[in-house]
Amino acid sequence: MKLVVMSRVGPQLELYWGNAFMIGKATPSRYGTNSAHISRHELAQLFEVRKVIEANAVKWATERAGDAELYNLLALVEEDFLSITYQIIECKIALWEHDTRFHAAIFRLAGNAVLLKALQEIAGLMAKSRQKTLFIPGRARKSLHQHIQIARLMARRKAPEAAKAMQSHIDSVSRSVI
Repeated sequence: MKLVVMSRVGPQLELYWGNAFMIGKATPSRYGTNSAHISRHELAQLFEVRKVIEANAVKWATERAGDAELYNLLALVEEDFLSITYQIIECKIALWEHDTRFHAAIFRLAGNAVLLKALQEIAGLMAKSRQKTLFIPGRARKSLHQHIQIARLMARRKAPEAAKAMQSHIDSVSRSVI
């Protein structure tokens, strides 16, 4: 299945799921299957990699993106937060889409094509991990708060602090899932 997400953070992102989550047009990752099964060992290794990759992506995006792009990212996160917070029933699809949009926007704003290609290799694992986190009570709202903190630091051009906040976010999600 293909979902085209219109983003105010630059050009639209094409996200594919079913077999895997992808940024842009790509062939499915070797990790992408229809099953949400992922072992604890795979999760632990994925979070080790995500901490390094995503903290650096936040740093690069903070340093390389234009002011308007960073403020658009912040606006997107704050808008999603308000939209999701005021829903009577927590909508798993809205939370999935928010998390996907947020992380994909950071990867794209980092301005590193090799990073985007490397992410295609772990996209399936990331989708499986995301599926698990959606069913942990309170996790999604905590992530939304952390995303706002990261986006605010990025908009203020505080790259080291934003990278540290991303590492803390990944650690927090990891502790919840593993």
